[in-house]
Amino acid sequence: MLRTTARLGWPLTAALCLLALACGPDPGAGPAGAGGLDARAAAARAPVVLAPALPFPGEGFGHAVAISGSAVAVTDFLDTDHADVHTFWLDGATAWPTGAVKPADSTERCFGSALAFQWGWLAVGSPCALAGRGEVRLYAPSGDGWIEEAALGAQAGATALFGRAVAAGQGRIVVGAPAEGASAGAAYVFALGAAGWTLEARLAPADAQPGDQFGFDVAVSPTVIAVAAPGRAGSDPLAPAGRVFVFHLGRGGWVQEAVLAPADTALGERTARAVAAGSGVVAVAGDPIVAHSLHLFEKVNGAWVEADVEPALRGAADCGFVHALAMDGNLLVVGMPTLSGPAGEYRPGAAWVYRRSATGWTRLGNVPSAAHPLDKAGHAVAVSRGTIVVGGPGTLEPGVSAGSGEVTIERR
Repeated sequence: MLRTTARLGWPLTAALCLLALACGPDPGAGPAGAGGLDARAAAARAPVVLAPALPFPGEGFGHAVAISGSAVAVTDFLDTDHADVHTFWLDGATAWPTGAVKPADSTERCFGSALAFQWGWLAVGSPCALAGRGEVRLYAPSGDGWIEEAALGAQAGATALFGRAVAAGQGRIVVGAPAEGASAGAAYVFALGAAGWTLEARLAPADAQPGDQFGFDVAVSPTVIAVAAPGRAGSDPLAPAGRVFVFHLGRGGWVQEAVLAPADTALGERTARAVAAGSGVVAVAGDPIVAHSLHLFEKVNGAWVEADVEPALRGAADCGFVHALAMDGNLLVVGMPTLSGPAGEYRPGAAWVYRRSATGWTRLGNVPSAAHPLDKAGHAVAVSRGTIVVGGPGTLEPGVSAGSGEVTIERR
């Protein structure tokens, strides 16, 4: 069972709606009920908080999140038990539970490590399934819940950590398998056709090397697929490591277009542990121990050019350590589950939200707007049509303090 900030049942909600229609606008609301409309709009944009009804320390609710339109999925990643995934339907300031999916094997603790929606399908990554070969299971809505319709690992010949990362868009599901082939890694593209979800391509660098971890994270935009390889390094051990490989769909299939190597880095920085992609832009997470280490690449005149949203914040106090990224349209969400204060003290995490315009990037604020002390908000992020979902799985410091986790949903 789960609780949300809104507790009205369907009968009462329907009754209130009918009453509002019968009574008409509030006479004191101003011309044409403008004040009432403003109030309803404000209520529809109010934050929604999801949390377990019966919390357990270290439960990890919010370990992974996904959103598509009004559909939201959240992983409940209990350390001492298997994980499961809960789904909700957003209706204004209310999140209605729409069911849950559980792993086929109750000992499968990594179920839901990655989540994605595509055209009503829910893709759930389980990289430690099947003795570590990994699996991605696809679920379709059925009655009051979900039913498993397909598993993608067998098509790909999964061998190691298949499902560590999952992304979806443009009618495709992309799956990362970073431990495949002595951790050289691979990414698999599946497309929906008349025969269901079928393997369209296997992506790998032309010069794949053991230890690349290609497929550690994946992202889909309207024009490209971006695949992170945090293990890719040059001959100099002190030089920054980590690359993002960009592929586009050509006439002959998926073609490697570019290799993005952040240049504005610290000595020995290891980048590319998270990636997000939008139209003509790829965001790359930098080193998890360098504050606000975020690298941006924008496509200008056919070439990928490095940029930055707020260069003055790189390594600055009172900033976070980038762990998760998501992008939709012109909104970029940067998940930083640990923030540092001016004296290096711990502060609650958050997701910072940026909007891109013709003049650059503007920070719109944080989600959640009001910080919570133990939630590690920003561990997971997702965005769709201006609605931002931020997971805070709830462990401040293992063995010292722990929470059960929660998820905050806000609109920008």
